[in-house]
Parts: sequence; structure tokens; C-alpha cells
Amino acid sequence: MSIRNVSLLVLAVAMLVGLQSGAYATTADLQTMAQSYGSLMHQWSFEGADISTAGVDSEGTVDLVESNVGADHSGGTHIVYNAPGYDASSTGASTFNQKDDKGFSGGHGDAFLTSDTIAPPGTFSWEVVLQTGYSPITNIGETPPYNLGYVIAHRPTGGGPRGYFLWQGTSHSASGDSFTSLTGDWQAGEATVIPAPLAENNWYYMAGTHTVNIVDGSSQVDLYAADLNAPVPTLSHTSFANPKAYEHGVAGTFGIGASYWGGVETFPGVLDEINLYNKALSESQIGDNFAALMNPIPEPSTFVLLAVGALGLIWCRRRR
Repeated sequence: MSIRNVSLLVLAVAMLVGLQSGAYATTADLQTMAQSYGSLMHQWSFEGADISTAGVDSEGTVDLVESNVGADHSGGTHIVYNAPGYDASSTGASTFNQKDDKGFSGGHGDAFLTSDTIAPPGTFSWEVVLQTGYSPITNIGETPPYNLGYVIAHRPTGGGPRGYFLWQGTSHSASGDSFTSLTGDWQAGEATVIPAPLAENNWYYMAGTHTVNIVDGSSQVDLYAADLNAPVPTLSHTSFANPKAYEHGVAGTFGIGASYWGGVETFPGVLDEINLYNKALSESQIGDNFAALMNPIPEPSTFVLLAVGALGLIWCRRRR
């Protein structure tokens, strides 16, 4: 074998090695994975320059509308569209919760409500990719101030069992520096903190499944979370039996980044992906969805680009 041929072989191998240290897969892989399940009800990806595109339900027919509320809300929405998403190919919508330690009069928030009602079934799953904003959270528009920032909320009758499937905070009085899922009546044992330390400006993948026992009104809850900015993102899992269930089968407005009624208890962060399913996804399915975000894909490195240039030089010299 000639020296030139050996050089070509070495460079080709080097290029293959260089391609292995690529970037992560895109949220499009998660979208495709979710759509492959027949249980996907609604999918919001928050892509676009305004609510007309960012609020589109790509799987169902329930688009999102803006919820801009508060005692001192002026100047239009504070939602930022086309905010940087989890990956370079994705954008999100940055929702807003006013942070002001001077008093209660200026509290307001900006996020989304569903344009139509949704009736979550007895077996139900949710899934999100989001970036946190500030922590802890304090809603000064409430008296007393509630340390809450809702991400997915459902409570159609107002006085019935809550479906606060995901929110930033732990309780009214505790600091809003964690993620929590609650179904029931806000009693001890009806909420659980999701096992992922909340860090400001980090990206998270989170999912939850809920299965209602129609005999005794309890529910089985499984929660999953991963800090996508961790050196080695790892999916945690916690499972518990909740003595209460949410209002399954009852149609009501969902708050997306907001409470179900559109109050100022909004989530301060970026929403990139939210999926709702009409079944309890299995642990393996959620693991596959998480893996879809983390699978490496080839991306040319500087070394590879130099190798391409070297191949071109060798080819030109051969033709002389």
C-alpha cells in the first residue's frame, strides 16, 4: 500500500473517531418518540415568535392562550418568545413571575392557559423539558405570599381534589426552591418533592405518572427527574401511594406555566416541551424518552474539519 493510501486510511479512521465526540440529540427526537406512543393527547413545543405558533397543540386541538394577570400588569405580556431552547435547534417560551421584595401591590405573572378544557383520565402522564428561572420564588401578589410557580395545574371545580401535577415550591410557607407534585387537598402525605435539586438557569427533564384507584380514591404516583446540566445527567425515580386522587375525568382548564385559574403564581423559567398522555407511561418508556435527549449524535469537530482539509490536499496532490 502506498504512503498516500495509508495516509488516506489513517485520516478516514481519525474522522470517524472525531465524529464520536458530538453534540446531544435534539428535542425533535423526544417529540418523535412521544408521537410514537398512541397515548399522546397533547404536545406543546413553544416554537415561534408569538402565541399563534408557540401555543399550537401539535398532537391535539387544544392550543394555548396567554394569561397575563396581576395587580400592576401593564405594557402587555412579559412572555419572551423564541427564547433559547434546550438545544440549538429548539426555542422555548420564557414565562414571567415578578420578583419584588418591596410589597404586594406590584405582583403579576405571565404564562398560559389551555384554550379549551381537558379531562385527564384515571391513568395519566405528563412530561416536560424546562429551564428554571430564579429560586426561591415568592409571589408578592398573594396575602400571605405563596412560594409557588405552577407548571402543569388542573382543578376544574375549584374546591375539589387538586391536580397540581408539577410546580416550583413545596408549600405556602416554605421556600420555593424545589419541584413538587401534588394531588389531593393540600394535606400531609398528598404531595411529594421531586428528587432533583433545583438550580437556577439549569435545564431539567421531568415526568410523572398517576394511576387512580377508583375503589378507595387513592392514586399511585411515579415521578422522574434529571438535571440536564449535570456533568452526567441521571434520571431519578421516586414512587409513592397517595391517599387522594386528582379530579380525573372532570373537564377543566389546564394552567401551563400558570395556575388553573390564571393567577400570578406563575413559573419563572423557559418552557420547551410539554407532553400529556392518556395512560401511565412505563418506566422503560420514560427512560427511552430521556435517552432520546441524551443520545450523542455526530457533530464535526475542529479536528475533523482539519482532517477533511488534509484529505483534500492529498487528493489534489494525487491528481498532479
